[in-house]
Amino acid sequence: MRPIAIAFVLAVLCAGCIVGPKPEPAVKPSVTTTLQAATTTTAAAASTTSTTLEDAEEPTTTTLKQPANLSECVAMSDGLLRDDCFYQVAGRAKDMSVCRSIVDATVRLKCQARVENNPEHCNGIDVLVDRDWCYRMMAFRWNSIDYCFEIHTQSIRDKCLADYVKDKKADPYICFQITDSPLRDDCIIQHVGLKRINPKLCYLINDPALELKCNQTYLD
Repeated sequence: MRPIAIAFVLAVLCAGCIVGPKPEPAVKPSVTTTLQAATTTTAAAASTTSTTLEDAEEPTTTTLKQPANLSECVAMSDGLLRDDCFYQVAGRAKDMSVCRSIVDATVRLKCQARVENNPEHCNGIDVLVDRDWCYRMMAFRWNSIDYCFEIHTQSIRDKCLADYVKDKKADPYICFQITDSPLRDDCIIQHVGLKRINPKLCYLINDPALELKCNQTYLD
């Protein structure tokens, strides 16, 4: 964000550019922004959760593709592949007993969290990145952005926040809590398009081409 951004935003705020009451964000942002009033309704596209978002996982080096059944998992000699196989089968079958067959404690806890939709299992994961991905999964399974704020790895947290306000529930205040510049830019222009952020704030977009598009599209 440009150095003068905060000062300008505060100046615009004082000029009375907010329309209607300001909604209470899930977590109060660290910057004050000029936003148009949020409504209590959620866009229709955000009313359902896609399987891709619910079960999004960290990148994996395995080449395992959807195993047909549990017997294929049992027959695998590679322990990592076998655990991953159990994880996938358990998730599709919603079978906790399959999770208990997983040797790796981290994968087992993620499996249990996935099957039971229980974030308490995430708490027990020792590996920070894996715990963060577990919370990211819970955010979409529980339809609660609060779990995004449990994430410590900034890149995973940013993606969780950006995906949530894009696909679940629009919230312009969240855009300014995203540190990744491209994700924040995309979040801002999305909310400008939804008339949730004043088009005069297109200048907060860092990417010159995207800022120009925002100005040309939404500024009269």
